[in-house]
Amino acid sequence: MIEQQCYFPVIEKLIIVFKYHPQPATFLYRTLYSFPREYIRHEWISRCVRQIAIQEHYRGQMKYCLLSECFIDKHSTALPMEICLKLIERVSKSTTYKHQPPEFCSRDWRFTELPPAAATLVGANIEMMINKHEPDVLINALLKCAFKRPLDKPFELLNSVGLLLTTLPEFFQRCFLEKFENYIDLPELVEEDKPAKILESFQVDAFLASDNDPLTALAIIHSFIQHSSNAGLTLLFTLVENMQAKVKNESQLMFLLRIIVPQLSRVDEVLTMELGACICKAIVSATKSKEQLVFEDTYCNLLYGIKYFKTGNRENLENLILQFPPKLREKMKYFHTSKEEQNEQLKSKQHALLQQQLSQQQMLQQRQQQQLQHHPSFLSTQVPSVPSSQFVPNMPSQPPPNFPEMPQRFPVVPPPQRLPIPMEIPQPDVKPKIEAEMVAPAVRADTLPGMAFQPTMIRPPDGHDMQQQRAPPMRSNPMPSGMPQMMQQMNMPP
Repeated sequence: MIEQQCYFPVIEKLIIVFKYHPQPATFLYRTLYSFPREYIRHEWISRCVRQIAIQEHYRGQMKYCLLSECFIDKHSTALPMEICLKLIERVSKSTTYKHQPPEFCSRDWRFTELPPAAATLVGANIEMMINKHEPDVLINALLKCAFKRPLDKPFELLNSVGLLLTTLPEFFQRCFLEKFENYIDLPELVEEDKPAKILESFQVDAFLASDNDPLTALAIIHSFIQHSSNAGLTLLFTLVENMQAKVKNESQLMFLLRIIVPQLSRVDEVLTMELGACICKAIVSATKSKEQLVFEDTYCNLLYGIKYFKTGNRENLENLILQFPPKLREKMKYFHTSKEEQNEQLKSKQHALLQQQLSQQQMLQQRQQQQLQHHPSFLSTQVPSVPSSQFVPNMPSQPPPNFPEMPQRFPVVPPPQRLPIPMEIPQPDVKPKIEAEMVAPAVRADTLPGMAFQPTMIRPPDGHDMQQQRAPPMRSNPMPSGMPQMMQQMNMPP
């Protein structure tokens, strides 16, 4: 009561200021998306949004750029089917145009807030959130529009339905999945039980020429999976669990698998394992009515792919595989490894390892005996036998003191002592010690004999020396000291 008297009138007065907002469509969408379900259906919200859209028209913008004519002109009289058809048409045209966007969204790119497709989709979501009809009624109208199969661009219609469903709030998506759960009981799935019909082509001619409602339902849910967020994928897992409980034949099993498989590329390992468990449970339910399935190899390949590419060995999946029929379980024998088989394999490995160790010990003992037999000390001296009492530990050499000594008839011969076998003890390899070489004492320069001729020092040539070397030799250069004496000794003319 207080909200209606105070809060709502204040907001209606402030709507005039909203025309100066830089992003009116984005602000409206985010605000309405976060509103609770019981408040978003209030009449004053739709009245405020309608005034904002009209203000956009007064600012010189196009009248139906944000909301459609069904909301602005016929808000109280428009039917749900008419509203959904109009919104689907707007979204389809704005997302598939080639050169020029449609008239309702062809605004000047310098002043537009969003691209044509995004602006149309945001406006359609705003219109559905504040519509006077309930979400259940609008979802039913959307599904009826999807099952119409128009001759002109049928797949664009299905894609637009998926875009609308994935961008609406969560309570709209929950309502859609609850409605979709009933498609597992379609007459084509329950009465006929022809799983090959679920695998028909999605091409345009085959899609339009047949009345295959399960195929249309799969196209809708595939569009939803393609565009959904992580929150939507979590809701899809709840849908799969509920539909798995209703599976009774192979057609329903194939219908469920065509919903599960597209999700495997988008979910994490935990959800993949849960989806694999749902597949196994559905196969068990389908084999109760018919033990021999048509596409057994396909199901086995799918489970093997989940194991080797996603989850690995999981005990809960293996326990479910044990419930399969014998023939199907035989095909899954490489997937299943029970604990008994694992224990047997472990025991066989341990036994093989023990035998290998024993054989190695025997070979080592034989080799040692051969070495002893070929040793020269063994050939020269025979080792006497030693009684077994010598090798038994803690064996008393005399009888216990409590018993009387027995008279001995023969003299006691002491046991021969075991002679030690001389063996060559290998000496460690010791490298010969390297002695330091004798170094002559240092030579002093003053003790050298005097020489008349001392050679000049050899230095690396520099630029000046190079120039001197290039100049022609001069005969007038004085001879070095000591050279004439050397020449006289050698009888050479100077």
